[in-house]
Amino acid sequence: MKSLPLYLTLTGTLPVFFCTFTLLAGVDVLPVLGNTRNVLAVYCLLIVSFMAGSLWGHQSTNSRQSKALFLALSNIIAVAVWLAYLSLSHCLQLLLFSVGFLLLLAADKSLLHRGLITEDYFTLRIIGTSIVLTNFLIVGFFT
Repeated sequence: MKSLPLYLTLTGTLPVFFCTFTLLAGVDVLPVLGNTRNVLAVYCLLIVSFMAGSLWGHQSTNSRQSKALFLALSNIIAVAVWLAYLSLSHCLQLLLFSVGFLLLLAADKSLLHRGLITEDYFTLRIIGTSIVLTNFLIVGFFT
């Protein structure tokens, strides 16, 4: 696994770590940024949407029959997490964001089995998703 993609994946999880630790420390409002739970939710909304967009971009050049399924899935996930952010409590937002991350990981596993993504990329996705979901569990149970 090349180090730059790994470093970028880990760097991308830093805002999630930061929000988790500040919530554990009892910091509900971050200077300049606002409500810590909202900061976490907005960042996760951004990341899930980014990952859904990555799936969309990858599949837009795919000529296989599964293309429509993956394109639809990426749209459904992006819209669902946006609606969750707008309408659900923080705990339910994290739950729906988790579902989005897991569905995108399952889609990537399918792409891996079809030889459309590399093992290294899928490993990075497992690492990033595991870190984020672990932080969601910590926030959900301990804050």
